Amino acid sequence: METLSNLVVVNRIQSGSVFAIDQYTGEDVFIPSALNVTAAIGDGVQPLVCVRQTGETTQWRAIKLPGDDTVSLTTTKPNAPESDRAVETRRIVAANGICSMAFVAEELGVDQNTAGYELKKLHTAGIIARASIRKEEGTARASLVLWAISVDSFGGLAA
Repeated sequence: METLSNLVVVNRIQSGSVFAIDQYTGEDVFIPSALNVTAAIGDGVQPLVCVRQTGETTQWRAIKLPGDDTVSLTTTKPNAPESDRAVETRRIVAANGICSMAFVAEELGVDQNTAGYELKKLHTAGIIARASIRKEEGTARASLVLWAISVDSFGGLAA
């Protein structure tokens, strides 16, 4: 994670998400609406903690404002899990884009059941997104489940 501080808003979309560019490096940043950035086009943005994205349209994704104690891209519900493992799970998903349960388990150093439990808690709390992929249409059970920090992250999967 890196803190970027020389950002100027270049676009604001209807959902409230913002796109900014670093004045000195020219690198672009996606700022999700959940961070509640109220700047208009041309305004400077307060420093943001960002993660580098790969395979996305922007080079950086803002994940929190300085001073935030949690790494969260969405507004958490009052009873959202805040254990160290939950925070680490969110960090892994935010830093890696789309993740499988096996990948998260390996990164956490736990078994897949434990990782799945953490991912499901975060999804239920509205903190991360889930995509259930079915091999055959109409089947009840998913062939593959993927996790991401927001639904927008799955945009490239649609065929």
